[in-house]
Amino acid sequence: MSDLEFFGHVIDGEETPSVDGSTFEVWNPWTREVWAEAAEGGPDDAARAVESSRRAFDEGPWPRMGRAERAAAIHRLADLLEERADDLAALDTRNMAKPFAQAQHDVARSVWNFRFFADHQRDHCGEVYPMDSGHHSYSEYGPAGVVAAISPWNFPLMMASWKVAPAIA
Repeated sequence: MSDLEFFGHVIDGEETPSVDGSTFEVWNPWTREVWAEAAEGGPDDAARAVESSRRAFDEGPWPRMGRAERAAAIHRLADLLEERADDLAALDTRNMAKPFAQAQHDVARSVWNFRFFADHQRDHCGEVYPMDSGHHSYSEYGPAGVVAAISPWNFPLMMASWKVAPAIA
């Protein structure tokens, strides 16, 4: 299977196989052709990803960035998705035989999701709640830490954007 495209996990900024070497075939449901092989994740892979993410969060700049700076970074991510929109749509089409036009819509909606949450976190910083005691309760929105999200096979990018965008905003 060495002539097939390989998709590994991205952990600590690098593509890597599963800890135990497990893989699965990726086939086009329309042609039934196997066109790629992907790393099959398990508990050890999840633990590596969480450990790497926790380290990046604790030691990296993200939680200390201001709202405008985080918004700019998320908009840059949206820009990059937009630049590769046709490639991403083609990948979804190849992976699940979704019509290309629908896959293009999914990519466009994913870009929109990232832009929405980038702007939302910048413009909605928190809330003030008056209490019966005469005091006020305050909430402030900001990065809280590491989250895990699983995206389904039929809307992988769009569903991931619905989970990832608000989590990183």
